[in-house]
Amino acid sequence: MAPKGVFVRTAECNRINSESKKKSYAEGRINANLGKQFTQEHKDKIAEAVSGKNNGKWEGGKTKECLRIRMIFQHKTFRWKQKILFRDNFICQNTNCPHCKNIKSLNLEAHHIKSFLYFPELRFNIDNGITVCKKYHSFLHSKENISEDVYHASKPIIP
Repeated sequence: MAPKGVFVRTAECNRINSESKKKSYAEGRINANLGKQFTQEHKDKIAEAVSGKNNGKWEGGKTKECLRIRMIFQHKTFRWKQKILFRDNFICQNTNCPHCKNIKSLNLEAHHIKSFLYFPELRFNIDNGITVCKKYHSFLHSKENISEDVYHASKPIIP
């Protein structure tokens, strides 16, 4: 006899379960590959069949360049952010900020003064960063912000 709270399947339960699964498979309601072991070669073929352009959700390789670069340089970006926050003493540098009232906080982000994407030579330059609160940082990157002040980075003018 099984301990209290432990369910033990009987041969009858297994037979009923097996018959119901066979019926479900025949009706196409359950994945027939459920529980099967595949070779690595087969797994690779499946991955290739549903990756990139073969995937139904493919939208022409829309992954943003800056996101890809940030993932590659994740550690370097983190160290840059820490240097900016320490330099600015963990205080939002937006004068008279209505969001945080310039109080020392951990709810801060480092903002690139000149765009991370369009100025690759300035990506990890400490002088190209400024500490701002999260709400103000969201505003800087929003469609509402159309100004070109010192905080908002624009594309470089290329003749």
